[in-house]
Amino acid sequence: MPDLSTPAGLSPRSLHARAWVESYPLIDRQLSPLGLMAMSALALSPGKKALDIGCGAGQTLIQLAEMVGTDGRVVGIDIAEPLIVMARKRTLVFPNVNPTIISLYELANAIGVRVADLIADEAAAANESGPSDATEASRAGPKPDRI
Repeated sequence: MPDLSTPAGLSPRSLHARAWVESYPLIDRQLSPLGLMAMSALALSPGKKALDIGCGAGQTLIQLAEMVGTDGRVVGIDIAEPLIVMARKRTLVFPNVNPTIISLYELANAIGVRVADLIADEAAAANESGPSDATEASRAGPKPDRI
């Protein structure tokens, strides 16, 4: 039977992010058709702005940047630092692209959406430490100046 335990010091989320970084060309080929279908529904044009929530290793950021051109802006957010690092490397040629690491809690807080109670259960299941201080900050109310 294979050993399915997590190496010491690494969370399942960290392992997932590392595996994605190592395999992003294959994952891009698998997910790109779905992303392109969604983007076509947006009817983006040069000069527009786009936000990619869960930008991963940056494939969609590249495609969005090509759609909005140099006068547009693309912001990508993800919770996994290794993926953001890869996305930043891949989008260096696009000065109008900004991959940023941000938790869903911080995003909800920044835009004034109270989703902390809904996502706290998901975070507790996915993150061995459970809801973070960001959960409490989100419950305290919006701070629109954060983004």
